[in-house]
Amino acid sequence: IWKNWEEGKMRMITEGIRGVVAMPLVERRHRQERLVRYLMDSLRTHNTYAFGYFFCEFLNVCNVVSVEMCQ
Repeated sequence: IWKNWEEGKMRMITEGIRGVVAMPLVERRHRQERLVRYLMDSLRTHNTYAFGYFFCEFLNVCNVVSVEMCQ
């Protein structure tokens, strides 16, 4: 459910920042600033995304509890 709901949004947002060690510090700071700017500009506009994430986490908890009860 989450993979269909999320649609690669985190990968798009963090593209070029994740796992890059050999990037020059200036370039890394520029990308970080761009990410922070995006997050600040879009604050409170991703409520549906957050709801979907918490709903999927709730389903995960229900799954774990139900499996434990069945054993």
